[in-house]
Amino acid sequence: MLKRFLGMFFSWETVYITSNLQNFATIRGRLLDSGIRMKTKASGGGAVGRGSYHSGMPVQSHSSTTYEILVSKEDLHRATEAIHRLRETKQH
Repeated sequence: MLKRFLGMFFSWETVYITSNLQNFATIRGRLLDSGIRMKTKASGGGAVGRGSYHSGMPVQSHSSTTYEILVSKEDLHRATEAIHRLRETKQH
């Protein structure tokens, strides 16, 4: 029971990390279009939401800000497929 309870809070995996806000928004959009739940994190550079999880887009962009997208472990494979499938489509 404790393991399941803790799993609710620690079962998120990073699928994408960047310092480029445009790339962050693009990947976030791809995951949203695929119906995948996610958390985002912005750290450094003094961005809004610095060091905390939030569901919205960061308001400010600084070159030293790192943007991170996390998905639940159960959605990790689907998220990876969605990111790569959509990248391949754009390249052709």
